[in-house]
Amino acid sequence: MAPGPGAVTPKQIWLALIGAGASPAQAAGIMGNMWFESSLNPESHAMDSNGKMAYGLVSWNAGSYPNASSLVTGNALADLGSQVKFLVSTGGLKAAQGSTAQQSGSNFAANYERCQGCQSGGQQNQLRSAKAAAFFAAAKSGKWPTSGGSGSGGSGGAGPGCFIAINDPASSIPVVGGLFPSGGCLMSKSQARAVLGTLILTSGGGIMMLGVLILAAYGLKSSGAGKAAGRAMEGAAGVAAVASPEAGAAVRAGSARVRGQARPKPKPRPKAKPAARAPAAKKETASQPPEQP
Repeated sequence: MAPGPGAVTPKQIWLALIGAGASPAQAAGIMGNMWFESSLNPESHAMDSNGKMAYGLVSWNAGSYPNASSLVTGNALADLGSQVKFLVSTGGLKAAQGSTAQQSGSNFAANYERCQGCQSGGQQNQLRSAKAAAFFAAAKSGKWPTSGGSGSGGSGGAGPGCFIAINDPASSIPVVGGLFPSGGCLMSKSQARAVLGTLILTSGGGIMMLGVLILAAYGLKSSGAGKAAGRAMEGAAGVAAVASPEAGAAVRAGSARVRGQARPKPKPRPKAKPAARAPAAKKETASQPPEQP
């Protein structure tokens, strides 16, 4: 099946790498990594975990490659050529040295991609090495997958490059997408990392907000404003709980302490004065006549 408008096939990517000077082992190793980075989509562009955009077949991060956005223009075939040239100019072939596809895939993951788990022995390193071997076998047999990355942008076709995929017709690695009948990628690995980073930052912000609210409320504990701060913290607890249940619980605990501090202490009751006692009645004594001399 021919690729759709603006799309490239895995075989086209392979030939572009070989034409740029890659050995078959290097080409397979690099493609094994591309599969996990962009699902072989030259037009891939997604937010990465550091808050910067990542572009192209190997997800060049704009934080490290400031001109990475220029590699994605909407013309997938032209972008394939420019991205392969950029890969070679930035040491991609040297990073993919190896006598086998698995070695090349492992070395490229550790030395060029350097993602979490990409170092030797890491889970990503092992998965990418295995995928490199699958591409090497496809090149040797001539039985290439029938589709590659789309030119429409985003994360491209479904596959292990997707965090949540809807199918993976060419991979022996099981993914979530194997449970669904139609193709597509719902969330790429880069997008998933970005979501995780956002959640971590949000959780940290919730804890910081908790500290500020507690300090402010203690300063107002002797006035009615302390009660208002306590009620505000109850609302903040709900927001913090979205990012982190622990942060929500901490905010609620702080709210309880603040509201307890804001309650005015009851005034002591005045002690009742003892009732005045009536004066004792004088005893009447019988008058005795004076003694006679």
